[in-house]
Amino acid sequence: WIIASAVFPIGPRFIANGALFKLPLFGMVMRLAGHIPVHFFRKEDGRWGVSNTEEIMQRATQYLDWGFRVCIFPEGTLSKTGELLDFKLGFFKLAHEQNRPIVPLAFWGNHDMFPPGDMYGVADAGRSHLAVGAAVQPRDFTTPEALRDHLHARVKAMRDALPNFRGLAAP
Repeated sequence: WIIASAVFPIGPRFIANGALFKLPLFGMVMRLAGHIPVHFFRKEDGRWGVSNTEEIMQRATQYLDWGFRVCIFPEGTLSKTGELLDFKLGFFKLAHEQNRPIVPLAFWGNHDMFPPGDMYGVADAGRSHLAVGAAVQPRDFTTPEALRDHLHARVKAMRDALPNFRGLAAP
């Protein structure tokens, strides 16, 4: 959040797990800064679903119209192993429909700072690396799926090129 805020000239708005908005102080800061919570629920088949998708898309569109950047984590969750997960399609549909450019960001090291089950990430200090790619124009792709797949490959390549000062390569 802080790293991306420094990268973009107009303060970005993040789409984040609604549980973060319930944390003392941090949650209040997230709400006051205008970030967008994602509220999850357990489906009958045991998978997780999002209960406020329409609200998220409306607020994201409004922020984009106002000139804000909207930061998403297209995997929808933190990786437990550091592996790059599949990207969800939702925001690629929005970007494609509205022809909104996407600036890919690749992180490496966050999984060490936020281990599974540790929502606060306080106990584990670490180093996170960030690469910022050139903007991708959705109009260059025929479908949201093609856009998503291109960006997944681009983020993976960017992440694989990041230095790791502990001597470990990105997975």
